[in-house]
Amino acid sequence: MPSSRMELQQFWKAQVQAFRESGQTVSLWCESNGINKSKLRYWIRKEDSVVEGSSEDNQVDWISAVIPASQGRSSLRISIGNIVIEASPDASRELFEIALRVLAAK
Repeated sequence: MPSSRMELQQFWKAQVQAFRESGQTVSLWCESNGINKSKLRYWIRKEDSVVEGSSEDNQVDWISAVIPASQGRSSLRISIGNIVIEASPDASRELFEIALRVLAAK
């Protein structure tokens, strides 16, 4: 059995890899290799958590994006179910208030 912590980790990493490559069940593999099932399961979980937390999984790739300049003032669009209200920048306040009152009444 390995003596140092590093040797222990390497030993179990090799055992987990051998188990996974075998295609056998935990019970069968452990029985034929003289390994305690609970220890193998522990090291499988430990190995999986190391892989999940690896820096490759958490790496951020930046991309460039070109956002076109706004062409004047934008319009407003409100959708509620199958009802749609669109208001252009030059729409009167009164028209918008009427539309809102009609919606509120429904």
